[in-house]
Amino acid sequence: MKSMRIYEESKAELLAEAKTFGFPQLVSILERGKKNALVLNADEAVLIVDLLIFMRRRLELQYPYFDEDNPNYNPEHDIMVDDFVGSMLQKTLSTLKADFDVLLPGERNSA
Repeated sequence: MKSMRIYEESKAELLAEAKTFGFPQLVSILERGKKNALVLNADEAVLIVDLLIFMRRRLELQYPYFDEDNPNYNPEHDIMVDDFVGSMLQKTLSTLKADFDVLLPGERNSA
């Protein structure tokens, strides 16, 4: 099995999200390993990607005025979504895609 290093804060945030929304497979995956290491197979990597996409969608629903093109644009909403995208989403997704050849949901449908 491959292992992936993930920042301790990111791992804790992912675990908290999985626990809050009752995702038992993800809780099991995220609770194992040392502070910032995960041992994954491709199926588990897909679950982590799906959790990240879920988290982004939840933030976009919670802070809907993040887009500068929206007439109700709110810079505070933009910061909330951008912080997540810049800090965890992009870094973790790129690692998972590179290490496990994981496809994003839209890419899975066309493959």
